[in-house]
Amino acid sequence: MFAKAGLTYKNSKWQLNLYSLINGWKRIEDYSLSGEDNQQYATADGMPSWFTLNFKTAYNLNPKLQVQCGVENIFDKNYRQFASGVSAPGRSFFLTIRSNFDSEK
Repeated sequence: MFAKAGLTYKNSKWQLNLYSLINGWKRIEDYSLSGEDNQQYATADGMPSWFTLNFKTAYNLNPKLQVQCGVENIFDKNYRQFASGVSAPGRSFFLTIRSNFDSEK
C-alpha cells in the first residue's frame, strides 16, 4: 500500500501544501518468489511501514516570477522505498525561483 494525503491552500499570491507520503508494511511471506521484490534489502520480517510529513509553499512575486521553498521528511525518518536498495534522503530543504519568459512580444 502506498498513499499520498494532504491539504492545499491557494489564493492569488500564495500556495501552501502540507502532505504525507505513506507506505504500508509488506510482510516477508508476501514477497514474490521470482525475486523482483528485492528481498535481500528487507528485514527478517519484510519491509517496515513508514510515513513522511512534508511542507511546500510558493509565493507569486508577479505574474512572471515565483519563489518556492519547503522541507521534505520533516521528522527526518529513516526509510527505504519498497524494493529499493537505497535509503531515502533525510530531512531536505529547498529554495526555488521560477520565471516564465513569454516568447510573444
